[in-house]
Amino acid sequence: MNNEKQVLQKISEMWANYRYRESHLKANQCVLATRFASVVLTHAGIEHEVIPVGVCVYNQKGWDFAKANTPFTKEGDEWSLKVSVDNPVSLGSDEKCGHAVIATTNYYFDPTSEQLSRPNRQMEIPNSIIIGVDKMSELDESMVMAKRTLRRFQQDRVFYFPVMSSHYTWTVEQHNTNYKEGNLCWEQTPEEVIERLGFSNKSVEKIIKV
Repeated sequence: MNNEKQVLQKISEMWANYRYRESHLKANQCVLATRFASVVLTHAGIEHEVIPVGVCVYNQKGWDFAKANTPFTKEGDEWSLKVSVDNPVSLGSDEKCGHAVIATTNYYFDPTSEQLSRPNRQMEIPNSIIIGVDKMSELDESMVMAKRTLRRFQQDRVFYFPVMSSHYTWTVEQHNTNYKEGNLCWEQTPEEVIERLGFSNKSVEKIIKV
């Protein structure tokens, strides 16, 4: 049986190589990244799901404010960044951003988390995140402000984990179908997706044998 974490790490390395080769691409290629990850995980026989999520990350001061349910100030150093299908890509735009990640039995995998990093705001995020589901916690009802930021419906669950100098919260956004609808990589065959990223079936075979 393949080790989930090892396979995810290999996928992360392959995606990083692709991003290095295609440096003109923006960091927010979560649709293609999760589609590629899904193809490889399927080859490896690892149960998984591509899930649409809303994410909000905080720097330490922002998280302190969120825990205290204190509104952010305009002049302070507290900072957060939200990526959600309910948010426009830019002010006045009709295009929604949204985000997609991979959930396996034991891990949460965000292959394009680098797009959330803002070092100038003391909010550093690694290029990708692989974290055990046992390392995450669910925000309780006392975290009113942080839950309200992401939760669209009262029953939505919001999860949390610290990462580097930052704090990462997320919730499933089942109403987000944009990540699949009309995206070429979801219309392509697994072989076409692998070839699109410049890899071969042999390279994928090496991954699934770890």
